[in-house]
Amino acid sequence: MIRITFILVFSIISSGIFAEYVYNERCRQAFEDLFSLKIHTARKILHEEKNQNPGNVYALYLENYCDVIELIVTEDELKYERFREDFYVRRDIMDEDDEDSPYHLMLKSEMYFALGLAYMKFGSKLKGASKIYYSYQLIKENQEKFPGFWMNDKMAGVYSMIFANIPPIVRWAARILGLRGDTDKGFRQLRDYYERAIELPGYAEESILFMNFSYKLRWKEEEGFRFLADLDPVFYNSVLITYFYANDASFSAENDLALELLENIDRNSLEIEFYWLDYLTGRCKLNRLDKDADIFLKKYLDNFPGEDYKKDVCNRLSWFYLVQGDKAGFHKYRNMVKDVGDDLRDRDQEAILESELPYEPNEQLLKARLLFDGGYYHQADSALILFLVSSVFRVSYALEYDYRKGRIYQKLSKYDQAISHLQRTIDNGKDEPYTFAVRAALQLGLIYEEQHNYEKAAEYFNLCIDLYDSDHTVAGVENKAEKRLEKMEERLN
Repeated sequence: MIRITFILVFSIISSGIFAEYVYNERCRQAFEDLFSLKIHTARKILHEEKNQNPGNVYALYLENYCDVIELIVTEDELKYERFREDFYVRRDIMDEDDEDSPYHLMLKSEMYFALGLAYMKFGSKLKGASKIYYSYQLIKENQEKFPGFWMNDKMAGVYSMIFANIPPIVRWAARILGLRGDTDKGFRQLRDYYERAIELPGYAEESILFMNFSYKLRWKEEEGFRFLADLDPVFYNSVLITYFYANDASFSAENDLALELLENIDRNSLEIEFYWLDYLTGRCKLNRLDKDADIFLKKYLDNFPGEDYKKDVCNRLSWFYLVQGDKAGFHKYRNMVKDVGDDLRDRDQEAILESELPYEPNEQLLKARLLFDGGYYHQADSALILFLVSSVFRVSYALEYDYRKGRIYQKLSKYDQAISHLQRTIDNGKDEPYTFAVRAALQLGLIYEEQHNYEKAAEYFNLCIDLYDSDHTVAGVENKAEKRLEKMEERLN
């Protein structure tokens, strides 16, 4: 009843002051349908709204949102061409609306941001960057014109976080343009936005997803998981919220919960293909060493029209077959890594590095790795015991054993044992061409940070950066160490 009342009040205020921006019941329903991937239903509702209220610009904005969600989910390049064409038609109509409305620049800023991301993904990165910069200028202008307008906090918070996470290689250009971010400030802005939007259906679901995004950019995945776990259960009716809840669970030692959430999604109710469900299901099943994990990974590999995570999927399929004792399957998919997909994501870059290693993974160490990723720490430790009993010695295997053992102790809060194994990984691996020493240094930094020993944490974050080598470790590890080091230096100064 409170939520319905809020919609009515919001609609009355909007229609009384800015008649062309009316967030009414139809707009609310369409917005909610979007987050359950009922794209066609949402478009039908918006078509009805345009017929009934042809001057309602909110309908145009939400139509654009439909295109954005569909493009993100499917990564279909043909849909990108249609999205671009329709964007400019809608923009021209919006350019004729009420410029004195606080919604005018805010909605255009969001739309240009999405356009910029689409350009960067499917077209020109330079054009994409220019659209995103224009979007940033629009929200800045709107903040100046309407400083008390709470909806500005969404895009302002997004930009605060994005600019704080610009890769070092282009950070100089951002500084020339005056683009300086602040992760903590951005998080507060998005949190403020969420606290206002949570009572407005449609915007509530969207604000939850933006909060999830903000936790990821702060490297606080487990806090993001707890945030989603504490939601009112009504929000789990949203397919995208449930999907991200499952994804966060998979990275928070809650692998079984992730699979349960994925199974609860009614795929028959979806009005577009959501291939990411297969990818996440396959990854979680592999972490549990399920014998049908390959079915889901292959469905994603064979059917997803985009290119992200296809290298990672091939790498994981190679692991699947190695664990099953199928060396031919292992080599088939390991060799495929270099030929499929893009290398824009850390996991795809990691797949390339691992596929180029001059040795096969040890089966027991690989089982320990997968079980650890699923949060099955005691089973992972049992796999390490079998490794000690049955393995042939290699320097890389010895380093990985200590690293995996240290990580298990870390997750079990046995910090003295964790520190011992991770330090041994560094001592024995700092001059070896493998990733384990670099990652051990990062984890030691995180342990000491958690213990509030900021000086020691800074020492290990620095060591991680010093040991980093792109020949064996993805840039995300170095970037995380750099971000944590900045925080430690702030605390120490």
